[in-house]
This record gives sequence, structure tokens and C-alpha cells, in this order.
Amino acid sequence: MPIEFLELAAWATQIGNVHNGYGYLADPSIGEHCLVAIGDPEQTSWAGYLADPDRLWFIAATGGEGSSVCLWLDDDCRQQVVHHGSGSGSILFAILPSPLAVLRLFAVGYEEPCWNTDWTEPPEQDGAALGPYRSWVRERWGIRPARTGIEALGLKDVADQWIDVNGPANDPFLEWLDRPGTVVRN
Repeated sequence: MPIEFLELAAWATQIGNVHNGYGYLADPSIGEHCLVAIGDPEQTSWAGYLADPDRLWFIAATGGEGSSVCLWLDDDCRQQVVHHGSGSGSILFAILPSPLAVLRLFAVGYEEPCWNTDWTEPPEQDGAALGPYRSWVRERWGIRPARTGIEALGLKDVADQWIDVNGPANDPFLEWLDRPGTVVRN
């Protein structure tokens, strides 16, 4: 497990942003917050749509419709951070740049960061409830704030590929999911 995600879960626990086994980036009792929820599916009974539990592991929900950030072992047994869309909502199935880039994406403040089609624009709400989370990522990881998801993930040069509903073409994670023999993704 990347240290960035372990420390994120520990931070949410430390400040008391835990409800029903999930850690949140903002106080879950406040309505205006990012819907990211960090959890362990074995502790939270999260069923999800994971195709292969030996190669794909849930890290955090990125939308209310079941999308998530996961760890995936690629065909060369390298660990990758991926976005796993629900298929019924977000259909982004793609390798993300790094755990730190994901933390930075969460800090932008999208209510549901699973919607890559929104990543070229700042979120509609200012996400003030994320103040403590933004301070933590800045102090702990030296992450400077980003205005958009594309900026947060460092994808400005390939933004047009990432804002397409399907995400970038020829992504190895999506190709793996579409392979015959891989369990259906939704």
C-alpha cells in the first residue's frame, strides 16, 4: 500500500472524519464536501465492481455511483494507481499518474472527482470544508493547490485525451478489463 494512502487514512482517523468504516476528507456531517471516502472493503462491506481481487484493490470511492481509485497489478506485476469507473456513471478506467497526484486531485474540491469531463474547470463550489485536508496535503506532502483536475494530475499536455468521457485511448488498465477472461467490470 503506498504510504500516501496509508497516511491519508490515518489522518482522517486522527481528526475524527470517520463514519461507518470510511474515512472522509471533510467532516461527513457537513453537506458541502468532496464525496471521497477512504476505506477497506473487508471492514466496510463495500461490494464494488472490482474485476479481480488478486490484481485490483479498492482505495477510495470517488463518486456516489460506485467509481473508485484502486491499486492494480499490471501484467508485469507493477503496482499502478487507477481510476475504476462504475460503468453506470463514470466510465473512466485509466492509470493515474501517482498516489500524490491523486491526493492533489482530491484537494481540488470536486464534489465527485470521478467525472473526468469536469477536470478542465474548477469545481462549482469552493470546497471550504476541505480546508483541513488541503492544509494537511500542503504541510505533509508539499502539494501546492491546483485549480483543476487536469492541473492536479499534471496532464495539461494531454488534457484533450483525459476529458473525453472514456479517458485516454489504449490505456493498459482498460485493455486489461476488456480482455476475454477478465471478470466483467460492472
